[in-house]
Amino acid sequence: MLFLNAVEEVYHNNPTNGKHRFNESRLLIQKFIPVTPMTIMSMMADDTSAMSSPEMIRISSCYTMFGDFEKAFGTFLKDVWMHKLTKKYGVKIKKKHSIVESWPLRVTEKTTKEEFEIRCATTHTGCERYMEFERV
Repeated sequence: MLFLNAVEEVYHNNPTNGKHRFNESRLLIQKFIPVTPMTIMSMMADDTSAMSSPEMIRISSCYTMFGDFEKAFGTFLKDVWMHKLTKKYGVKIKKKHSIVESWPLRVTEKTTKEEFEIRCATTHTGCERYMEFERV
């Protein structure tokens, strides 16, 4: 089963998550999108012109690929009472996926620059979550 928007909904429903998400992802973002010291200083000074710089436009269009997706997805599962749903329908979440990995498009430390560029060129957000179930 594909959960396309679950992580985004968790981040969207709690406005403070956006800033936290950026902070927890800052180092990984800088690995793929180098930010100049001038841009960082402008951001810290709340310079609105910095928001229209090519660097910031790139960051704002790609930052959804970064974050603690496991934590956000766990929050989603609690919010929709997944444990009750699986029990009701006689299934359980598989511990090890056999068809596709849980986060196939996620950007991690192991992601190459080329893979990142390809993902940026698509409409994928990186937080698409697959979950496999099995009968109890």
